[in-house]
Amino acid sequence: MGINAKGRMGVWIGNGAVTNFATGVLLDNSSETEVNAVTSVANFYGIYVVDSTENDLVANVVSQNTYGIHLQLSSHNTVVGNESFDNLYRSPGGYGINLIESHDNVIRENIVREN
Repeated sequence: MGINAKGRMGVWIGNGAVTNFATGVLLDNSSETEVNAVTSVANFYGIYVVDSTENDLVANVVSQNTYGIHLQLSSHNTVVGNESFDNLYRSPGGYGINLIESHDNVIRENIVREN
């Protein structure tokens, strides 16, 4: 685990890089947390948000992961201005932005390519 914000509220994570972990950044049961300007490369999950609400993922670069930005069982989050590309690492087909059982999220102004 690169950065783990499990069960946290109001955390700011930014201006860093995580490489070669199972999960680059994990928000699990987290709220009101911002992930800003993080580069997440060659992880299984680039940024993994699970069972979390009201978080902001802004201006991150996520590449060469299996799952780029992954939201599961999460609602009312904002994913804006991120770049997610080449997420094929350890997989025949990666995902740029993936949502599973997640609703009322704002996804806009992201660049998603070559996944």
